[in-house]
Amino acid sequence: MIPFSAQTDLQSDFQGNLGFWTLLACIITFFPSMINGESAMLAEHGYHHYTNEWVVRIPQDSLASEISNKKGFTYVNRIEGFDDMHLFVKESQPKMQKVPSHHLSAHLESHEAVLWAEQQVAKVRQRRGLLNRREGILARRETDRSRYEGVFNDEYWKLQWYEQDYRAKNTKFPTLDMGLVPVYTELNITGRGVRVCVIDDGLEYTHDDLKDNFDPEISYNLNNSTFDVLPRYEDPINAHGTRCAGEIAMKANNSKCGVGIAFNAKVGGIKLLDGPTTDLMEAKAIQYALDKVDIFTGSWGPLDNGLVVDGPGKLASLALENGILKGRKGRGALYFFAGGNGKVSDDNCACDGYASSIYTITVASATELGKPTYYSERCSAVMVTTYSGGSTGQIKIVTTDLHNDCTVSHTGTSAAAPLGAGIAALLLEANPLLTWRDVQHLLVHTVEVAPIANDVEWRQNAAGFWYSINFGFGLMNAYQLIKQAMQWTTVPPKTICTVPFYLIHSMRQFSPSADFITSVKTDACGIRFVEHVQLRSTINHTRRGAIEMYLQSPSGTISKLLEARERDQSNHGFRNWPFLTLEFWGENPSGLWRGMVRDVSSQGHHDGEVESMTLVIHGTVDEPEHYKNGPRKYDPFDVPEDYDEPDAYEALKAEQEHDAQQKHQFTDKIKIPTLEDGIKLLNNGFNFAKNLI
Repeated sequence: MIPFSAQTDLQSDFQGNLGFWTLLACIITFFPSMINGESAMLAEHGYHHYTNEWVVRIPQDSLASEISNKKGFTYVNRIEGFDDMHLFVKESQPKMQKVPSHHLSAHLESHEAVLWAEQQVAKVRQRRGLLNRREGILARRETDRSRYEGVFNDEYWKLQWYEQDYRAKNTKFPTLDMGLVPVYTELNITGRGVRVCVIDDGLEYTHDDLKDNFDPEISYNLNNSTFDVLPRYEDPINAHGTRCAGEIAMKANNSKCGVGIAFNAKVGGIKLLDGPTTDLMEAKAIQYALDKVDIFTGSWGPLDNGLVVDGPGKLASLALENGILKGRKGRGALYFFAGGNGKVSDDNCACDGYASSIYTITVASATELGKPTYYSERCSAVMVTTYSGGSTGQIKIVTTDLHNDCTVSHTGTSAAAPLGAGIAALLLEANPLLTWRDVQHLLVHTVEVAPIANDVEWRQNAAGFWYSINFGFGLMNAYQLIKQAMQWTTVPPKTICTVPFYLIHSMRQFSPSADFITSVKTDACGIRFVEHVQLRSTINHTRRGAIEMYLQSPSGTISKLLEARERDQSNHGFRNWPFLTLEFWGENPSGLWRGMVRDVSSQGHHDGEVESMTLVIHGTVDEPEHYKNGPRKYDPFDVPEDYDEPDAYEALKAEQEHDAQQKHQFTDKIKIPTLEDGIKLLNNGFNFAKNLI
C-alpha cells in the first residue's frame, strides 16, 4: 500500500465540498467569459490552490530526513517509484492557500544536497465525456443488418456500429467497424492475459458486465488512500470511469449491456478525479503497479476551455518516462489519452501536455459519418482516431453505467481513448514483445484514411504518410494492426538530436504585420528516419491566444504546431513548452528547418518576442525493417479539393524557393577550383613566405 499520511488530510478537507468543486469546474469550462483579472490567473492553472506539501529531489537518500528536520519540515516518505524523490510537509502552513510559498521552496533548495523542491498544487482535471442532452436508444431500421449480428447475444450488441457496422448497405455511410469481429472469430484474439488500467473517478467493479474482468491488483483509490475504487454515487458525473472501463472489458455473451473491445482482458481502476489532483497524485496514478499494468488509459486532462496551457508536472513527467523505461519489463507501458473536447472553445490539444507528450498515444474522435466531431480538439500531436459519435442525433457508444445499468449514449473524446486502449490490448495478446515505439510504428502503418477521408486537413508528407490534424494518421483498424504485428521486426534504437535555433536579439519580435521566421541547418545527428519532432519554445506575448506556430521540414512539409485560441487572453506566453508534431514521420530530417511564429490579432496592438527555440528530433539512424518494402500503401480514397492553404504555408514555401534560388545564383558565380589553381595558390604562398624571410 502506498503511504499517504499527509495526502489524506488534504483530500479529506475537499471531500465535503466535492459538489462545489464539480460545479466550479463546469463554470470555468462552459462560461469562460466570466473569468477575468485575478480569476483568469487562477484559471491559467486549472483553478489551483497551493498545498503544504513539497516534493524534494535529493540524490543522497540518507540525507532526506535530516534535511527535512533542519529546514523545519516534516519528513513523510520516499515517493514510490523514484529513488531520489521525497515528500515533505510544512505543518505550520495552511493546507489550502492561493499564493505559492516561494520563500520556502528557496529555503529547501538552499541546501547543497537538494536538486530542486516544488510545492504541490491542487488542480481540477476535466473528464472528457459530454453531458447527455438526451438519453435513450436511437431508432435503427429493421432493414439495417450486419453479418456479425448473431456473433454475440449481449443486449445492445446490435447497436455497436463501431464494432459491427450494421449500416454498411446504406451507401451514404462508409464502413466504420474498425476491423474487430474478424480478430475475434478468425484470429481468436480477445485480450487474454493483458491488463488495462483506467485512470479516472472510480470503477463499479460489482457491475455484472465488469466483475469477472475486474483486477484488484491494478486498482487503487488515490482520493482517500484505500483499495476500494467504487465511485462516489452522490454525483452522477462519477459514472465516467465505469463507462470507460466498460468500453474495454464488458463481458461477452452474458446478455448484459454490450461487448467490450477486449472482452477477455483484465481491467483495473485508479480513482484520481473525485476531487482536485496534484502532480504527486498524477505521478502515482501514471506508474501504479507498473510491474503488472500493460496499458494505461486517461480520458481527462487540463480544462478544455481554451484558456489553459498545462500538462503533467515535473513529477508526473518523470513518471511517464518511468513507465516507458520500466513498464512491461522494459518494453514500455502504453499510455492512451483523449485529445480533448475543447474545439467549441477554440481549444487546441497542443496546449495539453498529456495529449502532446511523445510517450502518449493521443486519440481523436470521429462521428458515425466519418467526419470530425464538433468537440474533438485538433493538433499535430494527434496520432490516431476512433469513434464516439457526434451531435445529439447521432448514435454513440454502448457501455456500462452506474447501478449495474447500461448506456448507449457515452460520447466525447473520453469514449474514443478507451476504444484505442482496447484495441491495443488485442494487439499485445497477439504480440506481447512489442515495445512502445513498435506500437506507434504499427499504428502509423495500419490505420485507415478512406473511411474518414472527408476532411480538408489531409496532407501527404515527403515519406508518403497521410496526416490530418483532426484525425492524426487515421482510423484504427484492429485486424490490419494485428496481422502486421504477428510478423513484426522490432524497430532500431532511437536517437534524440537537440538543435538550438540561434536567434538574433534584434530580430526576435513579431506582430500582426510582421511574422517571425527563423531557420537552422542540421545533420540531425545522423538520424535518417523521423518519429517525433518537438519545438521547445519560450515566447513572450501580451495576448497568448493570438499566437500561431508552424514548422517546415527540409523536405518542404509544413506542420501547424499551434492554432490561435480566441478566448486565451493570458499575457504569460509559453515557457519552454514542447510543441509536438507527428507530421514529419518517416522523413529524413537532415537539412534546413524553418520555424514561424505569427500574431493573428484582429484588433488592438500586441507585442510578441521569441526568447528561445530548440528543435528536438526523435528518430532512427538505421532503417526500420518495415520501411524496406517501400512507401506505405493505402486503400483508394479522395480528399476534398476545395481547400485554401493558409497564407502561412505560402510564406514558408516562398522562403524555401527564395533560399533555393539564392543558393543556385551563388553557386553559378563561384568558379570551382582545379588542381592547377591549387598548385598556383601554394606557389604564391611559398613566394610570400620567402619574401618575409
